[in-house]
Amino acid sequence: MPDVRRRYNPMAAARSERFAGLLSKDSAAKRVLKRIAPQRSLDRMHSGLDRFNSTSFAPPAMDGATGLRLIEEFKEPNAQLGTLIGRDLSACDR
Repeated sequence: MPDVRRRYNPMAAARSERFAGLLSKDSAAKRVLKRIAPQRSLDRMHSGLDRFNSTSFAPPAMDGATGLRLIEEFKEPNAQLGTLIGRDLSACDR
């Protein structure tokens, strides 16, 4: 079993949407960098800039009625999946 205490993909929000757009959209600067820098370096730069522009984010709490409706809606598909993969997925029904 993997260590579930560590957050591998924590939620984050961009501090600057404009800066985040520069990182994700195609731009003249990105095209020039792609021609002159190795992909590994570009990946490291992108990762570092993305971390610099990120701040932690906690989603708003789900309404209780919505949670109950989702549990009910997915109860049968989750049971079928549990049977298919041979695992107890009853924790999803809470």
